Amino acid sequence: LQQQHDQQYEAQKENTIFCIIGDGESQEGQNWEAVMFAAQQKLGNLILFVDDNKQQLDNMTSKICNMDSFAEKFRSFHWDVQEVDGHNINELNTAITTARNNDERPHVIVMNTIKGKGCSFAENILKNHHDVLLL
Repeated sequence: LQQQHDQQYEAQKENTIFCIIGDGESQEGQNWEAVMFAAQQKLGNLILFVDDNKQQLDNMTSKICNMDSFAEKFRSFHWDVQEVDGHNINELNTAITTARNNDERPHVIVMNTIKGKGCSFAENILKNHHDVLLL
């Protein structure tokens, strides 16, 4: 049974697992427990996207719980780190390709974004997270 389990586990490592979180929810402790676990287990098939738009439900993230540099935090947990313009599909595609070609440790792609970008009545407006948008 152990040999069968090991073979199944190795086959699963061929898959890429994608996860996305926002900067506001990254303030929750269970996220950092998972970050530590992924590094310890060398989950090189895991790609995490962090949407760093610097806003959360009720204020700017810096005023609620300043996370400073996500890149530095993830590097300290021994993750492979890339920072991109989250609105640039070419940068995202390159970052994903780079991450998939390195299976030694988990990957994080920090996407620097602007909430509501391109939407004139919502771009960078804090309350667009939870208010009814009237056009």
